[in-house]
Amino acid sequence: MESLNISMKTACSKSIFSRIKLPNNGPLISHLLYADDVIFVGEGTHTNIKNISRILRCFQVSSGLKVNFHKSKVIGLCVENSETRSWAIELGCLVESLPFMYLGVPVGATMSCKKYWQPVIERFQSKLSDWKARHLSFGGRVTLIKAVLGSLPTYYFLLFKASARVIEELEKLRRNFLWGSSNAGRKINWIAWDKEHDKFWCKFNPNGKYTLEALWRLVDSKITNKGGKPFIWLKIVPIKVSNFAWRAKQGRIPVAAALLMRDVQTDSLICKLCNMGEESADHLLTSCSFASEVIKMTLNWCRIPQGQFTKVAELLDFGDR
Repeated sequence: MESLNISMKTACSKSIFSRIKLPNNGPLISHLLYADDVIFVGEGTHTNIKNISRILRCFQVSSGLKVNFHKSKVIGLCVENSETRSWAIELGCLVESLPFMYLGVPVGATMSCKKYWQPVIERFQSKLSDWKARHLSFGGRVTLIKAVLGSLPTYYFLLFKASARVIEELEKLRRNFLWGSSNAGRKINWIAWDKEHDKFWCKFNPNGKYTLEALWRLVDSKITNKGGKPFIWLKIVPIKVSNFAWRAKQGRIPVAAALLMRDVQTDSLICKLCNMGEESADHLLTSCSFASEVIKMTLNWCRIPQGQFTKVAELLDFGDR
């Protein structure tokens, strides 16, 4: 391809091929190369078309590489269709129109339209499929979401600004996968992310990069503003354990009291382990006689002084000390 690059530069320097100047004092361009792909950009004249055809024939003879004209396409801007067809006949290739796909990116498309983001949406759907949501733990789903968000849309986001409708669609897929919802049925979203920050991932982190750490920090800041303490995340603790503790601290686990608040009917609000208190996250994990005995045995085994707990937050704060 280097020989083709040299040929085009020589043709431009000798006025054999007429280039195009980009606006806003941009450079003159005649061609763009990527691996074995090339885009020729020039004035829409028959002279340019004929000279491109000659340059490509010389390239074939000198390099031994054959140009596949059946896969090549010509696009005319601000010209009649009949003119574009005559260029295609001259080159022996096909006629194309805007927008077209190049290296997986739509060129000439109005990216404010949702339909041009469909490839990204479809890839999200394939990666965050229903069967994965059913078979992965909560921690596994969080990890997969992080990987998908960190890689799939980046290529597009570097080039185009996504509309609010596109972000909303991608967020819907992420949210449904996280909580296990699917086309067959909707499940409870136990954590209501901040709507303003939920729409635009780049706002999470000052450097414009979405990270799970930034998301936790955002939610923790909301807790701190309400008088609570931020949650401490430890890498040595399995992610599914950390997520459960984090949700339990906020009362966002499927216990009877939390389900009733979301209009989900249960047989009884009484704790089924001790048959004494209301089955809330705090009671079930701290003040329930069964939970208290587990905590007591664990502290004895670790040779840690006993403590009395009535809330999950108190138990976690005790662990921080």
